[in-house]
Amino acid sequence: MPEKVVLAMSGGVDSCVSAYLLKQHGYLPIGVSFLLYDGQSFENAKLVSEKIGIEHHLIDLQDMFRKSIIEPFINEYLSGNTPNPCVMCNPNIKWDTLIKLAQDLKADYIATGHYARVVQDEKSKRVKLLKGIDRFKDQSYALWGLKQYQLVKTLFPLGEITKEEVKKLATKLELADQEVRESQELCFIPEGDYRKFLLKYNPEITNRFGYGKIVTESGEVVGYHRGFYNFTIGQRKGLKIAFGKRMYVKRIDPERNLVVVAEDSALFSKGMILKNVNWVSIEETENIAGICKIRYSHSGVWATAKRLENGKMEVIFREPQRAVTPGQSGVMYDGETLLLGGIIEKVLN
Repeated sequence: MPEKVVLAMSGGVDSCVSAYLLKQHGYLPIGVSFLLYDGQSFENAKLVSEKIGIEHHLIDLQDMFRKSIIEPFINEYLSGNTPNPCVMCNPNIKWDTLIKLAQDLKADYIATGHYARVVQDEKSKRVKLLKGIDRFKDQSYALWGLKQYQLVKTLFPLGEITKEEVKKLATKLELADQEVRESQELCFIPEGDYRKFLLKYNPEITNRFGYGKIVTESGEVVGYHRGFYNFTIGQRKGLKIAFGKRMYVKRIDPERNLVVVAEDSALFSKGMILKNVNWVSIEETENIAGICKIRYSHSGVWATAKRLENGKMEVIFREPQRAVTPGQSGVMYDGETLLLGGIIEKVLN
């Protein structure tokens, strides 16, 4: 009897091809779509499930998603940070729900359409999380929150192939509309404008945080803003200030409703403090070194890290890095292996 796999299916290219590949590899996939917010459509997930002959279930997680992801996302922005909700949603919503469903359905594994890989390390007896082989699509960065009990049950059908191969297979098998069904960076903000989302979800923020000063590091007022939540670290466009030279957002001060700007050279930092650190592929140690990424698109820099109290780590870069942003994730690798990750709490200048 084939092993059952509970597969997260959004109806997009990646999850649909994942369902097909699982079946081709001898598994019995069970498609599951999560209703997280208004306006979602799972018609293609249902159609593909019918086409390849597998079960499909729709699970309503709207209340959990709102309380655990959307509301903290808004609160982080209003605290002057730039959050990445995916890194919290993956372990706390998607994986835990998939594992519970797998238990209920007596399934052996769970799976998603992420471009990443897992391998069992016989020496350490741990499951290692590796980068996907497609360097341009690798999504391991967003999976640093996964625990061992989650990884041991996880399959990544797309980890060993490229995005181009997935697209070709989807076209050949007519599994998804690639133009319409590409995954969005933030699923609950499909239009991509988080500012409009904040105003729509929490319209009173304009009264609480609108109209503040834009200042230099010395405190000189060089302009005004209509809400510090409209800005992110390193941003230049939209400042609307005349200073005679290019200025960028260096820091956001929510308590004083200030946006602090500086020249580009002042945006470089020697390190950072990570909180909520999760040791993924290895056991926790006092000190560690590896390649550190400070955002998804970051190419990475060699860094050393030491453990602090309360589950935090101090990370020092070999070379100063630009626009290290509180609220984003800091992730460390040893080659292909994701070692650990955490939320950037503080920037070390």
